[in-house]
Amino acid sequence: MLLNHLPIEFSSAQFTGYRIPYVDAAQLRTLREKLTRTHFVLREGEDVLLFPYVDNTPTEGTRKQFDVVTDFSVANALARNGLLLRFFNQNRSISGVRPVKFVRDNENLLTGDAGRVFAIFPEYSFDIRPLAPQEGSFVNGVLVNFNARFLIKPSLDDLVAQGLDPRGLYVVKQAERESPFVLPMFNRRLVGRVQDIVGDVAKLADEREQDVSVKELHIEANLRNFELVGRALLGRDYDVVSRQVMPTLFKVSGAEKQLTRLQQLLGSFKDLQGDIPCCAGLTVKLAGGLTQVPYGDLVGHFRKLSSPQCSLKPGGTITVSWPVDGKLTTNGPFDTDAFSRKEPKIGILFPEHNKGRVEELAAKLRDGVPSDGVKESAFPQGMPRKYRLRRMTYAPTAIRLSESMRNSLREARRKAGD
Repeated sequence: MLLNHLPIEFSSAQFTGYRIPYVDAAQLRTLREKLTRTHFVLREGEDVLLFPYVDNTPTEGTRKQFDVVTDFSVANALARNGLLLRFFNQNRSISGVRPVKFVRDNENLLTGDAGRVFAIFPEYSFDIRPLAPQEGSFVNGVLVNFNARFLIKPSLDDLVAQGLDPRGLYVVKQAERESPFVLPMFNRRLVGRVQDIVGDVAKLADEREQDVSVKELHIEANLRNFELVGRALLGRDYDVVSRQVMPTLFKVSGAEKQLTRLQQLLGSFKDLQGDIPCCAGLTVKLAGGLTQVPYGDLVGHFRKLSSPQCSLKPGGTITVSWPVDGKLTTNGPFDTDAFSRKEPKIGILFPEHNKGRVEELAAKLRDGVPSDGVKESAFPQGMPRKYRLRRMTYAPTAIRLSESMRNSLREARRKAGD
């Protein structure tokens, strides 16, 4: 079994640092700002540890010897910081420090009008983590992941000027920089939900700050807000964007795609090649390929089960192998004859701006979705015929997102139940 884990080796079993007493967060922040270019600063319990990058660098505190095994958490923190500095010096666009992340911000996966408003960037994530496949031993390594980083580009004032009503949406604001390496657009924090816009000030609820200039705010980047902002700015043209998003995400995060990227990383990604400096007298390097864990006790006791057999009729008169979904179309479910509620009423609660799409989805579930010739549809004849119902009706209820969400949901549930 291959893991997304690259074993590493330290150049020495011991390394040296300096220790001073921890006072408070302000002290730690000041030290990190002051020593950014010369030392790695790490808090460990009631101590602050200082590790000079170069020999003979003047350093305050008590000298202390560390070991990469007994002090593996400190050694791994140094290795993680080494990766951060390597990526920064290679002009990578840093989007996080723990784990270390960078984005390919010159490769927006959305194009055209969508790319003007939104961004989906491939994001690479690296963390130094111990792997303990067997009691009493562990292997340090780089845990690698590939994700997608979402961004809504225009600030809130730009979006309002283009006709967006932001009430009910959560917004983010530039945070105090905890690391000088992270790009500002990836260093934002959630500050609240827009209740109203008065002049150039956003009035916020659920807030960390009550009144904030709209020029300082951005809409929180997630799929729901992509939809809301896209519909407001692009209208029906957003349908094209909406169909792009999920396949785009799969290209980044699908299992086979991840394995391909890992193999490319090992073969041609120069940032991870050679010795990576951690501190004076200590470097780290990759120790080979992907970590491979053999079957057996190392990953727990197991046995392979055969595919289950599923009965679609009482008494086992119709038995099919898994997967069973396609067989339901021709044979119906096991309790076809015994199922008493043959005319279900289904309540659908949805944001009012999605009414057209919800009606389209409901019609497809009721009447069927034809196969596209490549992949078989789950409901070629509709749910009533597949599950042997007499009929199926819907109770669609729209929700106004600009109102109190709790009250809106309560009222919508009441209407759907009537």
